[in-house]
Amino acid sequence: MKKVSSYLFAIILCVSVFTVVVFAAPNTYELGKLGLSVTIPSKYDVVTQETSPHSSFFSDRGLSGADIIEQFKTNGVYLNAIPNDGTNEEIVVTMTDGVFDNLSVFSSSDLKVMASSFVKEFEELGMTITSYDVYEHSQAKFIRIFFNDTGKTVHGLQYYTNYGSKAINFAIRSYSGAISPTQENMIKGVVDTVVFDTPPVARPSAPETD
Repeated sequence: MKKVSSYLFAIILCVSVFTVVVFAAPNTYELGKLGLSVTIPSKYDVVTQETSPHSSFFSDRGLSGADIIEQFKTNGVYLNAIPNDGTNEEIVVTMTDGVFDNLSVFSSSDLKVMASSFVKEFEELGMTITSYDVYEHSQAKFIRIFFNDTGKTVHGLQYYTNYGSKAINFAIRSYSGAISPTQENMIKGVVDTVVFDTPPVARPSAPETD
């Protein structure tokens, strides 16, 4: 199996460079390379690989839009959302080539076994998985992973799936303490808005086992 660093966790330090831009309403983003759309609440300012490098979002802050977008492309980051209310967190959407065609062909018990195999790989990145479970979206199955770094300065909740042979992650990261119930509900709500371009595969008919 590919290292988790290549498809589960892309380290992006965007929170220190982005500041406040206010949007009036939730925005839906079409991420064509991922084959999906996702809606981000209005409390977040969003940058994607499609954001113009000449956008005032970058120039007003003395940033190189070209450099930041190139960083996104290098790390497989397709969307980064920073709160405009001062909350020290971010939402990141990443994608690389998938190991499997679709996680929906696996039972939930199989996916929990798969999740347990990620523990060592997270540790190699200086991260600790604190718990994991399986979440069933209307079109896909996700492995949901709670993690933090060894210094407990970064806490995260990540939804990971393979869909159409793409390894896709939706993560919220907190830089000011453990993931709160509000943050947990926020990223769940974002995942629930995801609409994949292709229909889901058939679910397994075998009964679940522990």
